[in-house]
Amino acid sequence: MLFDAHQHAFAVFGGVPHRGIYDNMKTAVDKVRSGKLRDVNARFAAMVGHYLFEAEFCNPAFGWEKGQIEKNVQDARHRIWPTVPAHAHAGCPQGLVAGTLRGTVAGVCPSGMA
Repeated sequence: MLFDAHQHAFAVFGGVPHRGIYDNMKTAVDKVRSGKLRDVNARFAAMVGHYLFEAEFCNPAFGWEKGQIEKNVQDARHRIWPTVPAHAHAGCPQGLVAGTLRGTVAGVCPSGMA
């Protein structure tokens, strides 16, 4: 799932960043060592080598590092998607997406949530 998400993100953004900053997730890190040293998962290392970007990991004891990254993501979200359109079926995200793709907000909820 992580690798598929990277592939799709790189396609959507039209390229690969020079650096990715990660939490010490199990899909990327087998063992956290002292400082910035990590035993990186072989599949994650293969993905980084394939796309040729640098993977940097947050220190487990320094919560502010992750907070800074999450704040940057939040700021970027507000720049990219400034408002969420009002929708009659607020409980049905599939209906909102399907209606938006058709150019109109439909009154039908494909998931049956509404």
